[in-house]
Amino acid sequence: MLNTDLLDQEVQSLFQRIRTNLTLPECPPERLEYYIKEHSGFSRHNPMLLSVASDNSQSAPAISVELQRNSDEESGASGEESHFAIYTDGLRESFQFKVDEYVLSVETKGFLETMLDLCKSGSASKICGVFYATEAGAIPELELVRNLTDLYSTSQENCQPSEKLTYFFDLHLNGVEQEHKDGLGTFINHYEQHSLNLSEIHEGFSDSIAAMDTWWNNLKQAVIANN
Repeated sequence: MLNTDLLDQEVQSLFQRIRTNLTLPECPPERLEYYIKEHSGFSRHNPMLLSVASDNSQSAPAISVELQRNSDEESGASGEESHFAIYTDGLRESFQFKVDEYVLSVETKGFLETMLDLCKSGSASKICGVFYATEAGAIPELELVRNLTDLYSTSQENCQPSEKLTYFFDLHLNGVEQEHKDGLGTFINHYEQHSLNLSEIHEGFSDSIAAMDTWWNNLKQAVIANN
């Protein structure tokens, strides 16, 4: 039977493929910069996606509340500084990257449009699967992006990640993302108690995994095409 342990294995396999495909040790600094800036687009828009997903999952009120809580935490609506603002400041202080002004690529815009469509699927079960994939994937993805920033830092003279950038990664990798993942995972592991459809959960999860896989592959192909 489907459970979060099986889904987590799929997530780990996905990011192992992505990491292998990107061939990080061979990436020149400009390619590392490109990946970092493009990934920031998801960080920027994730609170909006979570909020739209919350609005479209009200047939399962507990899931809707969980998604909105996660959105508020990310956006700063809960009273703390928005996570994207922390990330923006950290990247500017570290590398002079102005990701809040960065124009995203067609590839990243396409990914965000796909995710927005998935948020509007109309099925709380499917939406739960979609965002379990992004929350479970956030940990290996942010580990990947942290690796990108470390590699970029070592490629530059007198350059190192700022305290704020380090704080951003520590905040997410040592608490926030695991909490979000576990929160949604409870609904999946106890789907009957919440009147959820297991096949729809898996459909949403698979669609989300496919979107992330396509996005990172498209970013790699765009880099190759532009060189």
